[in-house]
Amino acid sequence: MRILFVVTEDWYFLSHRLPSARAAASLGLDIVVATHVDQMAQRIRALGYEVVDLGDIRTKRGFFHHLDLIRRLVQVLRATRPDIVHNVALEMCVLGTVAAMLAGMPCVINTVAGLGWIARTVRGKLVFLGIASLFWLSSWRKAYLFVCQNQDDLSLFKRFVRRTENIVKVIGSGVDVSKFQTTPLPEEAAPLVACVARLLVSKGIYDLVEAARILKDKGVKCRIALIGGSDFGNPDGVPEDLLRQWNARKEIEWWGERSDIETIWKEATIAVLPSYREGLPKSLLEAAACGRPLIATDVPGCRELVLPEVNGLLVALRDPVALASAIERLVGDRGLCQRMGTASRTMVETKCSDEHVTAAMRQVYQRALAAAGKPLLPSAP
Repeated sequence: MRILFVVTEDWYFLSHRLPSARAAASLGLDIVVATHVDQMAQRIRALGYEVVDLGDIRTKRGFFHHLDLIRRLVQVLRATRPDIVHNVALEMCVLGTVAAMLAGMPCVINTVAGLGWIARTVRGKLVFLGIASLFWLSSWRKAYLFVCQNQDDLSLFKRFVRRTENIVKVIGSGVDVSKFQTTPLPEEAAPLVACVARLLVSKGIYDLVEAARILKDKGVKCRIALIGGSDFGNPDGVPEDLLRQWNARKEIEWWGERSDIETIWKEATIAVLPSYREGLPKSLLEAAACGRPLIATDVPGCRELVLPEVNGLLVALRDPVALASAIERLVGDRGLCQRMGTASRTMVETKCSDEHVTAAMRQVYQRALAAAGKPLLPSAP
């Protein structure tokens, strides 16, 4: 038996979907990954998984490009004949669902990892109505399941899916608690506040820079660093020349893309993400696993992870003043940072680790196979 993962990028599969792949493998499913192949295909193949290159997915836009991608997906589905099609992220959920219906695939799982810009603009909300209609039409099938990462998205999708019992919440994409371990808070006169994210407008980057200016004007001793690259394939991306200007003027520090994220959390005292909406932010999960207090906006996804006054602080959306105030409070209270960091680690260990996600996704796959009338596979011990 076989499962086909449909994801936008090969690196994203490695960073976010390995717990799901392990769940599928524990049930005896062979794994195929259909994605844009960049530099990680060999690493995926080294795990024993097959890789199918879908070509450029994210930088090309438009109706005809999407039609061509659906055509390619139908070809892949007919060639591989998977028992489960697992689409990941909203765009791939839409295109993958259409392709699965055209190819006659009886068993589909759609993981919605946040709604992004669709939830924020009038045009986006109109687009979402079209997406919701597609999901409503497809959800009459018993073996079409939807996986959300937070309670807000779960409640939203219940309004647009016929079989509400087929919507499942799995908190996040997991974090390796053996790799991301608690370390003591650094002893620094100017504590490091780190934001690890794709550098998009919707991640609240402009708000964070404005908060940094406020803190600088007040004389608060801290360093604020952005870790990530400018996403050229996304119209929401912050221009690279602007990032360089901020860095040159010492308004913030821009470190670029880094792969040693666990090292960053050893150096940082506080994790911040003023995002406009999330599924469940991987960067904050990793920071929490390293025992760091969290600051985020009070929006879907972030409030699933940040418990106010327990493991962090929530601030109002698009409010640089409130964001600056929250940073100032934690920078000035090391004891509070330590208590919140301990709570962060405990939360990850009890409900958000790779092992928890793997166990939850194993149940999802078993349920989907049963609904499709396929023989259930024995669960791994």
